Amino acid sequence: MILKRFLPILSIICSLTLSISPFAAAEILFYSSRTGNHEIYTMNDDGNRIQRLTDNPLADQNPRWSPDGKNIVFIRQPMFKGPVLTDLIISNIFTMDADGRHEHQLTDTPAKYSIPAWHPDGNRIAFSVYKAEQTYIAVMNLQTRQVERLMNNPESWLSGSPDWSPNGRRIVFEHSDEFGRNIWTMNADGKHDKRRSPPNKDIDVLILRYRPRWSPDGVHILYPEPEYKRLPHKFELVESRLIIQNVLTGSREIHTLPKGLLVSNVCWMAAGRDILFSAADRSVNRINVIYRYPLDTRELIPLTDPRDSYYVSDWRPGNLYVSPKGKLTGLWGRIKQME
Repeated sequence: MILKRFLPILSIICSLTLSISPFAAAEILFYSSRTGNHEIYTMNDDGNRIQRLTDNPLADQNPRWSPDGKNIVFIRQPMFKGPVLTDLIISNIFTMDADGRHEHQLTDTPAKYSIPAWHPDGNRIAFSVYKAEQTYIAVMNLQTRQVERLMNNPESWLSGSPDWSPNGRRIVFEHSDEFGRNIWTMNADGKHDKRRSPPNKDIDVLILRYRPRWSPDGVHILYPEPEYKRLPHKFELVESRLIIQNVLTGSREIHTLPKGLLVSNVCWMAAGRDILFSAADRSVNRINVIYRYPLDTRELIPLTDPRDSYYVSDWRPGNLYVSPKGKLTGLWGRIKQME
């Protein structure tokens, strides 16, 4: 009898749980060629519940969650399966709802746009622009669609992969010049740029740093750091590392990965306690697998099928949505009446 009395209450609680958050679980945002073309997907933190968000003949890549988790910004470009010249690729920036609906194209000028990132206020995005004989980082106001160019690079220099600090005052990015590819920061207006990664003093060694991501607390920057040995006609991968660098002190926490593993993308997870990254074992093949990497145990936890390539782009915590207050009050009122 007691159980029968409380069955209606349990039913209401279940409906309340579903109405509070349509995305109750945390979600990983990634893109994959598992269907032969790069499309955007989500999955749970354990690699289950994979859901496809895009489906078109072009390649959808580099998605990022908006700060409120309601939208996704991403790049769409032709799908190539061989080497191409960068200045021949035309790509554009799009946004869509978190469930893949209501796509909107933000750019339409001939250029290669890459690696967009939301400002913490959700009203702006930073991205890389590659045009003939020039490359730079720009910021778009999503309400006015006006684009502000933040920096001017010489022809041979490349800047890309911008990511905002949590307070929106600075941008971290990768920068390639005569000293190699390194990690830099600048103010949100493009001023006061500063190299953060240490210089490479060994001419027989090539060290690359790329795809930096600011930590949720704003104190650290995460980036991959593969090291190559210069050989007569090629570069040989010697070691691959994940670097967590303190922005205030410059100190670096080094996480050496298993031999042969080459990282493509990285992002923070679980309020900075874990790292997500995609990497390929170059000693076996070029297929990228997404790994979860808890910083306390340093255990590599594969989340995706090694038969297809998966590229992690972003992570968001659960329970970002809430239902209207009136609806909650009504449901809880009904529960109280039944007690």
